[in-house]
Amino acid sequence: ARLTKQLAPLLCQVDELTALHVMSQIAAAPGVPGWELRASADELMEKHTIEGSLLEADMARLARLNVRLQAKVRHGLVIREILDEMQTGDYDLVVIGAHRSKGWERFLLDDLARELIHHADRPLLVV
Repeated sequence: ARLTKQLAPLLCQVDELTALHVMSQIAAAPGVPGWELRASADELMEKHTIEGSLLEADMARLARLNVRLQAKVRHGLVIREILDEMQTGDYDLVVIGAHRSKGWERFLLDDLARELIHHADRPLLVV
């Protein structure tokens, strides 16, 4: 709620927002059915999967901004898929969330935000 309130002035002239979720087969939890690794956003939300529920929550938060919304899922390596979507989607601004890892986890997990900042070919806002 706080994020959408803070973003509202920035996004007041936006026509459309796309909520992108990348499903990496590498990070799939044990027991995730194979069809989920190929499913669209609509399929994941209709079946109330974990990923679909996350997208539904994102869409509900973004709905407060009163703009046209689209949920999208890509499958593959996270950084590569986000960069590919940035180019094929022809977005004016890309907003990503950054996670602050603590302790040893920061050495094991890729710093996605840093990689995206380094390779993005358009404005990128990290929140």
